[in-house]
Amino acid sequence: MRKRGVLIEYVEWFRRRLDDRQTKLIFDSFISEIFGVGNGIDQGCPLSVIAFLFYNSDLLDIADRRKGELILGFIDDTLLAARGRSF
Repeated sequence: MRKRGVLIEYVEWFRRRLDDRQTKLIFDSFISEIFGVGNGIDQGCPLSVIAFLFYNSDLLDIADRRKGELILGFIDDTLLAARGRSF
């Protein structure tokens, strides 16, 4: 995020938002103990789309359109398309 010019105050807020997270698993008749989550963001959190764009922004920059390369990013998917010479 800093590489993309986001102010340090926002970067630090986002970092704190992801620190010290915990969860528990519940399915069927099973309920786990609470445990720490090392990475990720809440499912359905609107910030996840923004985080993904920053996380993959370098990937989106590598395409060279002059060579027929194209990279598309949408929500949490990325597509790289390249066209070469045919013989």
